[in-house]
Amino acid sequence: MLKLTIKRSVLKDLRSLPKETRGRAALSILELATLPSPQGVEKLKGYERLYRLRVGDYRIVYEVTGEDVTVIAVSHRKDIYRQLKET
Repeated sequence: MLKLTIKRSVLKDLRSLPKETRGRAALSILELATLPSPQGVEKLKGYERLYRLRVGDYRIVYEVTGEDVTVIAVSHRKDIYRQLKET
């Protein structure tokens, strides 16, 4: 089992998701602790350790370093990559 860390901003982002998507996204995040590379995950180009997971029209971006998984952002697909460039 990996150590799962979720940024506070991600918790805020989860609350703003539509109700039906919120549960699926939260479940997907929790599953990352046991399986950091589930089906459908893609490595983000231009980043060494960032990956994205699709949940409908929303994306979960996370970083894997050794035994740690850190969820960095959850947002709509049209906004997520813009948010990454700002950080």
